Amino acid sequence: SSGPSSAYSGSYYVYAETSDPNYPGVEFSMYRNVGNVASISFWYHMYGSTMGTALLQGSDDGGSTYTTLWSKSGNHGDTWYGADV
Repeated sequence: SSGPSSAYSGSYYVYAETSDPNYPGVEFSMYRNVGNVASISFWYHMYGSTMGTALLQGSDDGGSTYTTLWSKSGNHGDTWYGADV
């Protein structure tokens, strides 16, 4: 079993399946323009033996290039964690 049993708060969350047939090598991307911000906070849940790497990347040139601002890899257990970047 992998993935959360429920959202951290509310009713919805984004889920990317990382086990067979998506493992290894499938990439999931989600883009969101949040404007010019000094920081961002979010909750993440990374549970399962085939968990890859989650990245938060930012761009200051309209998306031509990206810089990794935060990353986590591997199984972190069946728990939601908060991140402030």
